Amino acid sequence: MSISWPAKKTNPKALEDRARSELDSARHAEAVVPMRTSRKRKRSVDATEELLRVRSEIERDLNIACPEYSEFVTSLRRFASGRLSSLSNQVLGVVSARGGEGRTTVALALAAALSEMHQKVIYVECDSGDSSNLLSQMGEARVEGLSEWLGGDSNLNAAIYETGAGQLFVLPYGKTAVRSTPLETVSRMRILFDRLRGMFDVVVVDMPAVLTNEGTPALMKELDNILLVVGANQTTSAEVEETVRLCGYIPVSGIFLNKLTYSAPEWIMSLVSPGLGRVTP
Repeated sequence: MSISWPAKKTNPKALEDRARSELDSARHAEAVVPMRTSRKRKRSVDATEELLRVRSEIERDLNIACPEYSEFVTSLRRFASGRLSSLSNQVLGVVSARGGEGRTTVALALAAALSEMHQKVIYVECDSGDSSNLLSQMGEARVEGLSEWLGGDSNLNAAIYETGAGQLFVLPYGKTAVRSTPLETVSRMRILFDRLRGMFDVVVVDMPAVLTNEGTPALMKELDNILLVVGANQTTSAEVEETVRLCGYIPVSGIFLNKLTYSAPEWIMSLVSPGLGRVTP
């Protein structure tokens, strides 16, 4: 899925360059803090306000350059407030029949929308099919993530990252290949979901494609709710029916028809995570 930029006067490349520059400046201001506590606190507050200001400007410019994106976010927010605002300590899986239907973008935007309604929301990147995962897109040098936790090489707190969005946290996939069997992985994921339910109000899981990943149907049985993403003019009705059938007894909260033609520039991730930081134990 990728955003197709309208033929307007706004230059997407210039917009991207300005966004990167302003975000870098805002992060630098947050990193350079004086030693004295009172000044450090004030500088930290100033830096947070600057990040929020930059994030607001980027989103405003993006909405002008690409009205499709604005409609997309508005639809997701409406769905979240109408269907998901009452969720409590539940795991919501975002699934699609196949890859390339916009599942990841929907999951990220949905997690951001839910974080405006709940105190603590986490986005879990479960799909390793895209070589450009969340850690690499955000330029993170650290390697702790879901795959490291599954392999026993990282504790959970080290694999969870805070974001500049306040109530939103992320658990990226990581950089280590998972060598366990699908059955062993599902067993470990069951433990993970139980722990995350106790830590967060809502857990949004970006699941691997249902019809092309043999472990996904078994993993779906560990979810509390499911949102099915259907790419407009991509998924056949037979594929949708088969995906719903494989959901079994897990409630399907809705089917999101994704009309975006999507290939988002990497800096769009900054709207969700304008600065990652490790969660302290």
